[in-house]
Amino acid sequence: TLSNIGVIGTKDPRPIPFGGQSVIGASGRTMTLPRYNAKGELEPRQIMMIRWVADHRHLDGAGLARFSNSFKKYMEEPGEWLLALR
Repeated sequence: TLSNIGVIGTKDPRPIPFGGQSVIGASGRTMTLPRYNAKGELEPRQIMMIRWVADHRHLDGAGLARFSNSFKKYMEEPGEWLLALR
């Protein structure tokens, strides 16, 4: 399950899994924050906090970390997501 609670202004979400859920995620609101680019210069970037909570009786943390990394890549590069669907 992925909940978009950023639309109500939350920037750092804290999802709570219900009985029977293996994984739940929540996304916060998009914020413009300073980040360094490849040249070491500061530039404004759009940042969104996403938090995942898992029941370790169903899966281990390494699997969730791999999923989270893939999710991040696909959110940053939507074209990669489309290519992965082929």
